[in-house]
Amino acid sequence: MRNPITQKVNILFNTAKELAAEVAILKHCNNGLRNAIVLQKKKGKKGKRLNLYREETTGVECYSPTRVVKARELLAEKTA
Repeated sequence: MRNPITQKVNILFNTAKELAAEVAILKHCNNGLRNAIVLQKKKGKKGKRLNLYREETTGVECYSPTRVVKARELLAEKTA
């Protein structure tokens, strides 16, 4: 026959192990969801047009690197 105190201690240790495993799983899921949110936010930023001529266009727009930098600065000023 086992000592009742030993049984209770074993139950406590097993419960602690189960809770630790559950916490590890939840942390892993939480990190995955956070990464998904970050990727989704990055994806949304790519879709903005620079619209340097301030006209609506449907086709391809080609600009020099200096004009792109100026357009990004204007966009940053508008959002600030």
